Amino acid sequence: MINYNDNSWLEGSSGFGYSDGDDNNIFLNGTLSVFIRKDFTISNINNIVSLILDIDYDDGFVAYINGFEVARANINGSPPAYNATANTDHEAQIYSGGYPDRFVIDNFQNILIEGTNTLSIQAHNVSDTSSDLSIIPFLTALFTQIL
Repeated sequence: MINYNDNSWLEGSSGFGYSDGDDNNIFLNGTLSVFIRKDFTISNINNIVSLILDIDYDDGFVAYINGFEVARANINGSPPAYNATANTDHEAQIYSGGYPDRFVIDNFQNILIEGTNTLSIQAHNVSDTSSDLSIIPFLTALFTQIL
């Protein structure tokens, strides 16, 4: 939901979760889900040639741009309930020298708008006894060369 009122939400830098040592925003052990949002501005959609979401996660997530689902892994439900659990364990990779999973967003021309856009992500843990939770997203736009 683009017009959701998130004024009461806390703000912080990326790296959300607990126990991996890569979290800038630490949540309580046993947290089942985390919801994050980030606004970004596009001035000319026609200059974008590719949109990529790289995301490191433990254990599952769904990502949306302007309310449209653009990526998902290891979670059921449309949308998943706030207290839904991930399907299985999935270990984050960056903290141990690995790489995040990559999702190419093919239909970005139908999702992005010129002006303010919103990336929203809900991250889900496998259980409330899980040893860790992590969500670290990177949204990248590749542009045409402008001379």
